[in-house]
Order: sequence, then C-alpha cells, then structure tokens
Amino acid sequence: MVIVVPVALIAAAAVTTLVMFIDPGGDAKTRIELIKVGLTIGAGTGGVVALVLTGRRQWSTEHDNAERRLTELYVKAVEQLGSAKPAIRHGGLYALEHVAQDNPDHRARSWST
Repeated sequence: MVIVVPVALIAAAAVTTLVMFIDPGGDAKTRIELIKVGLTIGAGTGGVVALVLTGRRQWSTEHDNAERRLTELYVKAVEQLGSAKPAIRHGGLYALEHVAQDNPDHRARSWST
C-alpha cells in the first residue's frame, strides 16, 4: 500500500500533464493514447520501485545468511577450544584463524594509540 499510492500519484500526474500540455485537438483517439502513455509511465515507475525493493531485500537476506554462517563457524571453533583433546583444540585455533582472515571486519581492533 505504501508503494501503490506514490505510483498512482505519478501515473495521475503523468496523465494530467500529458493531457494539459499536449493538445489532442479534440480527437478522442489521441486523448486515449495520451492516457495510455501516462499509465505506462506510472507502471514503469512501479516496476522500477519493485526492482529496487526486491534488490534491497535480496541483499539483506544474503547479508543476514552470511552473518549467521559466520556466527555458527565462530561458535563451533570456540566449542572446539574447550575440548580435552589437543588435536581438537588445535583445529579450533585453526578455524578461528580462518574466520579472522576471511572476515577482516570482525577482527579484534587494537585500542592503543
């Protein structure tokens, strides 16, 4: 509903502008064509808005999935660090190293100046 109202207003403005500024000369066929063009402009605007929103939703979903995967890898590696077996602890360190190298934004920052 939030998208429908602006798109309808754009279509109405396009139709009104075309009918007001392009003189159809009293010809009904020309007036109908102008209305079709205005409605096409409105539909095209709606399509562009829908594409933008779909792209935003797709990016958000992919970003959330990547963050979830990273969290799962981190938790599993930390769990391995608590193991009694040295080989499993070593694997946990190796996994944490890969998590840090593959995700520089998630590395610990140095707070010293």
